[in-house]
Amino acid sequence: MLSLDKLAQVSKFHERELHLALDNKFTQQTAVHMKVAELERLQKASENVAIKYTMETEFIEQHTTQDPMEILDVEEPIYGDENASNFLVYEENEIIDNIPFQLSPLGLTNKNWYLYGIRNPNSFYKSLLYITDQDVLLKSHREKLQFVGTFQQEMAIMTDTIYKKHNYKSMKFNRKDIRQSIMSNECTYQTLVLSADYIKQDICIIDIVVKRYQLIESAETDNRNPIIIIQEVDTYLPLMNTQGNHNISMEMLDKIKNNYEKIDIPMPYKGRNQEINEDIDIDTNTNTNTNTNTNTNTNTNTNTNTVEKVKKSKKAEKIVLKASEKEYKLPELQDIAEDFKIDLTKLGKKGPINRTRLELFQEIKKLV
Repeated sequence: MLSLDKLAQVSKFHERELHLALDNKFTQQTAVHMKVAELERLQKASENVAIKYTMETEFIEQHTTQDPMEILDVEEPIYGDENASNFLVYEENEIIDNIPFQLSPLGLTNKNWYLYGIRNPNSFYKSLLYITDQDVLLKSHREKLQFVGTFQQEMAIMTDTIYKKHNYKSMKFNRKDIRQSIMSNECTYQTLVLSADYIKQDICIIDIVVKRYQLIESAETDNRNPIIIIQEVDTYLPLMNTQGNHNISMEMLDKIKNNYEKIDIPMPYKGRNQEINEDIDIDTNTNTNTNTNTNTNTNTNTNTNTVEKVKKSKKAEKIVLKASEKEYKLPELQDIAEDFKIDLTKLGKKGPINRTRLELFQEIKKLV
């Protein structure tokens, strides 16, 4: 039974209304809100283009009597329907057989081509996986997520191997940034190049918002018929074919080059044909005695092997290894390991992890 004293204490409590915030940073967005945010980003990008065009037109009108359209060299639009929507509306895993008008220059008139509906956060890597492994499309949604996660982990693990094999250092790439971008679901120029080498296919990205394209050629194949991935703001969708061959023809690639603006290699990166070895000086007469009838590829491989041998020997001459790994800090050993092209990571239970000081020390000791 409740005593009178206890009742008196309870009666002294005062009620106070509790108000919950209607919206805060922890509130989960609905599908509608997510689509609205995506459309707002798209609208902002379109407004920036319109503002730039308007300012250029007004400037020309103020400074010349010539027709502004002639000076700007504006061509007739090649995308047909001006009233058509600038964005795609689709569901996850939906087959989009109604190709958007922004891709009309490709001439996809038959019903064999379609887009596959994909949502973020890792739409680019999903696109790569679905094109290269069509069996995944038959899996459940949860299984697809597992397959994509494994695909990204394996790509991150292979970064060091591909980085060394194709001399990414000469292209100003950073292997740590590449791994981080892959595991963070980011699509950068570095990850594009690595992706093409990893899947051993050329990749062509078409941005249907700004009507530009980027072609990444793989060093792992001689087949120059690329796969197509469509970019809409920060979402990527694969262009696929019902016949199972998703590579486009060279004729279609020419249409892309003639109707879309090419995206240049972003600074400070270099293309494969711009590779410059800045670490050591190689005798300019290295290939003087090479038989002129020898195949060009043989000369290239011979020169590359010579560079690697000279590089390792000169590094070994300069470095005097201390008695124990305990005399080094981990970043110091990582810097030395990079000079010898030693993998800084190993495969852990949940993906790539950094090697310990002892492991790096032992690997370096073998080469010094």
